[in-house]
Amino acid sequence: MLRQLLYSSRAKAESFAADLPEILRCSRRNNPELGITGVLILAGDDPDIVFIQAIEGEAEHVDLLVDTIKGDPRHTDVRILLDHEVEARCFASWSMGDIVVPPATADAARVEAEVRKALANSQGPTACSLITRLAPIAA
Repeated sequence: MLRQLLYSSRAKAESFAADLPEILRCSRRNNPELGITGVLILAGDDPDIVFIQAIEGEAEHVDLLVDTIKGDPRHTDVRILLDHEVEARCFASWSMGDIVVPPATADAARVEAEVRKALANSQGPTACSLITRLAPIAA
């Protein structure tokens, strides 16, 4: 059975946005070996940046990745929002997709509020439904 996990965190370094291309490059290189798929959403502007990331894969590989994420000094306040088994991947074609929400469109607080609202108003939310809810904000 596949595991789907969604977490949020906040950037610790003021220049984190500049690190994003390297983070995505490494994820896209390493994730296929582990069978990990997912999407990373970045919202806000230095120094107030929030991340929402969905990851999918076998449980032991998701656990390894979450441990790596929690140990990454570039961000803090890692909060697991969803963690459940799924029958099928939502992000099967993405070794790591990315959505950058322009600061002029929505700040970090608005994105976090939308995620909280989606979690509170849904019976058994999935990462797919939450990402779908955030997509119009990023447009």
